[in-house]
Amino acid sequence: MSQPSTKIPAVALRKRLQLTLCLAVIGLVIAAIFGIYFGMNPRSESPGALRAAVISFVLCPGSLLFATFIDAEPWTNGFVFMWLAIAVINIGLYGVIGHLVGRFLWRSD
Repeated sequence: MSQPSTKIPAVALRKRLQLTLCLAVIGLVIAAIFGIYFGMNPRSESPGALRAAVISFVLCPGSLLFATFIDAEPWTNGFVFMWLAIAVINIGLYGVIGHLVGRFLWRSD
């Protein structure tokens, strides 16, 4: 008996790749926005900064790894390294989510 073809059309592959890359870039942009905000906001005890911190924990899960880095002064090497690491984690996480969503949206059947 012949097995049904599981070959995925090129259009579906291109859409999957576009979704993966788009979400990875969104993850990078989100991390950059929070990094810039926390670098420019001098008052970390303000209600707006506390709300932004909670939102950043949700949208940038990698920032949970650096929750104990409370002494990282804005725009120092440690601060920049911290947000670069968070951005890389976000790129990977959002890219994987995009890839998984793309697999379910554009199936071969």
